[in-house]
Amino acid sequence: MIAETMPAGVSADPALKYLGRKMEELLGIRAAAESLAKLKSYLEERSGVSGTRAFETWEGLLSSREELFSAAPLLTVNETYFFREESHFSLLFWEVLPRLARLSRPLRICSAASSIGCEAYSLAMLLDHFNALYPGGLSFGIDAFDVSGPAIETARRGRYTDNAFREDGARWNFLLDKYIESEGQDFFVSPRIKEKVRFYPHNILEGFKGSYDIIFFRNSLIYFTPQNRLAIVEKIAEALYNEGILIMGTSETSSLDHPLLGSRCSMNTFYFEKLPASSVSPEKPQAVVLSGKVPETLSSSSPAKPARPSLRTRREGMAAEIAKLAAQMEMGEGRAVMEKVMGSLKKGRGGAEEGRENELIAGVLYFLGREDYDSASRILIFLEKGHDSAVISFLRGEYHYLTNSADKAEAGYAAATGKDPALWPAFYRISSLAAEGNPARYEYKTKKALESLALGREKGYEVFIGGFSPDYYRRILEKRLDDLKNTL
Repeated sequence: MIAETMPAGVSADPALKYLGRKMEELLGIRAAAESLAKLKSYLEERSGVSGTRAFETWEGLLSSREELFSAAPLLTVNETYFFREESHFSLLFWEVLPRLARLSRPLRICSAASSIGCEAYSLAMLLDHFNALYPGGLSFGIDAFDVSGPAIETARRGRYTDNAFREDGARWNFLLDKYIESEGQDFFVSPRIKEKVRFYPHNILEGFKGSYDIIFFRNSLIYFTPQNRLAIVEKIAEALYNEGILIMGTSETSSLDHPLLGSRCSMNTFYFEKLPASSVSPEKPQAVVLSGKVPETLSSSSPAKPARPSLRTRREGMAAEIAKLAAQMEMGEGRAVMEKVMGSLKKGRGGAEEGRENELIAGVLYFLGREDYDSASRILIFLEKGHDSAVISFLRGEYHYLTNSADKAEAGYAAATGKDPALWPAFYRISSLAAEGNPARYEYKTKKALESLALGREKGYEVFIGGFSPDYYRRILEKRLDDLKNTL
């Protein structure tokens, strides 16, 4: 079922409301209003009809698996490139592959939500290089799927523009030189690597078509509803062999709690290992947390259970803790936390108590996300009485931003930037608000946002602005500058 409240642009348009519910039913994706508007235009063009009388026709179109996979790219951002989040590949090469090389069978790997194939081909290059160095080699096969039919066709062709190559991943550039060839402005993957990967369109909600030693599922969980996130993680756990490895996006999670997935950290990289069912207590609860950073106290040999942190450490890990609390609320498994948040207001107890401020901040995020602005403002007023932090000023700005008070929003963001130059979401919002004004001011604010992002990219602040990686927002800002230059 779709969220209790929907953006005004969706709930006010019967067609968008219908499509929102339909996409959640068919794909498990909770799409934004602008994405649903694109889907609406696509279906109107495909069917030749519009308005509420078209719903039955659209229903027939979307019942076609091919049509559904063709429409899916309108709902997601296919942000991918070779060796993205390069630390994951270092972990595989130096630690995971040597251990798995002892298997007496071919290694099975899956790139889930593979988009246009850069991740799957990066894995194939890495393994082929490993085999060139490792005595005896390692037989392997890679399955890669995505719900987007056009993305899969691009992956099968294995031809790319220079947008598929970024600074993140430069550590493995020597492999690109080895396995990527050029032709004019295009680059193509060598046949030797292409034959190692099997691409096919598939919806992850339907489960996996086999068992795997390694599953990559990165930067995609955010698109799904809370209920479907849990279902997906369950399917991943079922598909992994014992001691199999799950790699998720760095920006997605600092804690994924599932009884069969043990948290691990090695080489400054967070991942999960499939535990034998016999070692797990059946009473252990399940939860998924979508954003934050990896606590430095994580052990590479045991599930993460950080000790009670010092005040300084707690402040440094604030974003990760808030992300965890907010996601618990969102998934309906943190009812006790929500009650504690609202109970704080009724009893007049403030954020001076350890952990209380983070719970209250998570409550603000939760209520802002559900457009319950009265509840969000009540908590903010309570917080503002006893605190003067950059995050609270930012959230006050978010409140005004979401309630269409641009001047007040900018004042809140400006107060936040004055207290913490690394709080890049505030600079990002200010640059967005400046878009309607003087071009010189817009350019200046955008550059300031990029400077702040460079300062704060490791602090986990993306939890306050949607959960996407800092690199995602950096590219948006850089594109704004390019677009501005082209208009001047």
